Amino acid sequence: MAWARSACSGKVISYPMHIGVTNGENVDPMAEIINLRQARKQQKRRKKEGQAEENRARFGRTKAEKTKETQEAERIRRELDGKKREGDGQDD
Repeated sequence: MAWARSACSGKVISYPMHIGVTNGENVDPMAEIINLRQARKQQKRRKKEGQAEENRARFGRTKAEKTKETQEAERIRRELDGKKREGDGQDD
C-alpha cells in the first residue's frame, strides 16, 4: 500500500500500488525504464541480422553448388562448340 493526500479533502488515503487488473494479474502503472542507447544498439543489431539473413538467402551457396554450376556451364559450352558447323560463312 502507498499513501497519498486527497486533493479534495486533504486527508491522507491509502491505495494499492498495482492499480488495474487484467486477466487476474496486477498491472504496474509505471512503464518499464529502458536505456535509449542500448535500445538503439539492439534495434541496429536486429536490422543488421535481418540484412545478413537476407544476404545468406540470396548469395549463400555451398562450394559444391558453385562447382556443380560451373561444371554444368562448361559442359553446355563444350556441347554447343561441338555442334558448330565448319565453313558456314561466319569466319570470312
